[in-house]
This record gives sequence, structure tokens and C-alpha cells, in this order.
Amino acid sequence: MDKEIKATLSQTASSPLVTWRNPPGSDAEFTPEQLRALAAALKKAAADSEAQPPFNAKHYRPVERIYPLTVKRSLPKGRAD
Repeated sequence: MDKEIKATLSQTASSPLVTWRNPPGSDAEFTPEQLRALAAALKKAAADSEAQPPFNAKHYRPVERIYPLTVKRSLPKGRAD
């Protein structure tokens, strides 16, 4: 899995829009921790998209963003590396 989500935040005339630039391919496999990190990054992208100023066609520019995927790794019981 990529270590970041590359996204473009833009808007249609009626709503915010996020374009995911580097989605995983078909048959991608994820651990539960990776899925949680992915969900958190996508949730942040959605919030950032909704927080954009109102659409103004004359001065509007899409915004490129990178959202890091931070996976919290836990060590097996008894290990303290």
C-alpha cells in the first residue's frame, strides 16, 4: 500500500469533490491497521474538501494535497523492541 494518498480537492457547481490520484489497484490486500489508516486519511480529505471556500468560477483553483497514511504497529505480547 502507498504510504500516502495524493488527492486533488475541487468543486462542482453544487458540491465539493475529491479526486484520488493514486488509488490501490484491484485485488489490493490490507491489514486492519492499514484499513484504519486509510479510512482516517480519506475522512480528512473529505473534511478538507468540505472546508473549501464557496465555489467562485472566476478565482477558483483546485488544490493538490498529500495525506500520509500512518499505520500504528503493535508488537506481539512479550516483545519490547
